[in-house]
Order: sequence, then structure tokens, then C-alpha cells
Amino acid sequence: MNIGGKWEGINILHTDPGAEESLSCKACGMEMEVHRSVIGPTQRFEAMAKKSHEHDLWFCVNNRLDWHALLVNLTVEQSVTSSPSLKALFQRDIDAIKAEHIAGE
Repeated sequence: MNIGGKWEGINILHTDPGAEESLSCKACGMEMEVHRSVIGPTQRFEAMAKKSHEHDLWFCVNNRLDWHALLVNLTVEQSVTSSPSLKALFQRDIDAIKAEHIAGE
């Protein structure tokens, strides 16, 4: 199953089975799709240890789009900078991308 995307916690999420009714992408705000009761690892170390467990796998429907990848990267950069002025600059870019690609923004 190739769902695109790469940022756990932003555009890809894992939850306990049935724990959430719906979730939104933390980058673009769109409602995420879900594969329920998936059996598999949820972290790199779990995969390396060949461990797995049941979980729900959430992913953004826009993951494969170039503008969404840019939006995710800007969201990550904004979250790790300690500079308020850079955070504001990232937010302007994020808002511009959303306005261009998401209806109602």
C-alpha cells in the first residue's frame, strides 16, 4: 500500500483501532482517509525488529501532490525554528499555498 507522504504526525497518522472517527491533515487541513485495522509496524524500530500490531492508518488525500509536499516541508520547518520572525514568514508561505490550492482558504 503506497499512500505517499513521509511525515508521521503531520500527513500520516497511526491510531489505536477505532480510536478516532475522523482526522485532519496538519499541513493542509483536509479530512484524512483511513485504512482501518491494519496489521503492521508503526515506527522504524518496530519494523526493524519485525514487530507489528493492529492500528488505523490515516493519510492525507493530497500526499502525492507537489504543492502538498512543499506545504508539509514548510510545516516541519516552521515547527522546528525558534525564531518568531521565521515562523511568521513560514506562515505567510503556508497561507499562500493553501489559498491557491484549497477551496475556501
